[in-house]
Amino acid sequence: GACPPPRWIPLRACRNFCSSNGDCPGQEHCCNTGCGQECQLPVGVKRGFCPRPDRNLITICLVECSSDSECPGNKKCCSIGCHVQCVTPVPAKPGVCPKRRVLRTFAPCNSSCSDDTDCPRHKKCCFTGCGRS
Repeated sequence: GACPPPRWIPLRACRNFCSSNGDCPGQEHCCNTGCGQECQLPVGVKRGFCPRPDRNLITICLVECSSDSECPGNKKCCSIGCHVQCVTPVPAKPGVCPKRRVLRTFAPCNSSCSDDTDCPRHKKCCFTGCGRS
């Protein structure tokens, strides 16, 4: 999906809170805000995360949707193995990630999570300035 249109906020210093989509959790993209970059959900993508598929589950390969906009209510279009269907999403954990500025480093950045479902209990998957944890 595409990022929402930039909004210009000239009353603050412009900052980059991500440098690529890989810095963002889940389906969020690194978007131009008009004054820097930050992780945002693309237009048409619903909140929440797709449930993790059961690796032992055998499914028939059917495609029932191609985007969240084709799903009713708050359901998301998710891949369950080779089956793509509208499902109730796993909600994001409460709270807001702190905004971290992008660190300039030559070392590779490590990420210990891809979204909140990878984190224990109440922890969120957040950008650290160089990777996610």
